[in-house]
Amino acid sequence: MARVRAGQLNRRITLERSSTVRDESGGFTTHWECYMRCMARIQPVRGAERFEAQQVHPEVTHTIRIRWTRTRPSPQDRVLFEDRVFNVESVIDVDEARVVYELACKELVGVESN
Repeated sequence: MARVRAGQLNRRITLERSSTVRDESGGFTTHWECYMRCMARIQPVRGAERFEAQQVHPEVTHTIRIRWTRTRPSPQDRVLFEDRVFNVESVIDVDEARVVYELACKELVGVESN
């Protein structure tokens, strides 16, 4: 059975959900809104660099574990931790036990959380 000890959840994160909002010029912009703050465990999984269009693009993936809540995170969400931004790629309810969510995330290197 999936378990998580309180001491393992040692990072305070913010989960944000995007919505599309019409701006004053008639176009659309993406607006991020906080829907949950919680404690989490953040573990780096893999780092890589790819060369594309004459530039190096770093890629860092992480696993973020949080306690289960009724509001299920989705792949359209993002995680903020300090000045770092992580896009949620997938969400797993570990063992389908309603105890822990495991978020597979990709860190956006060089992006600020505004």
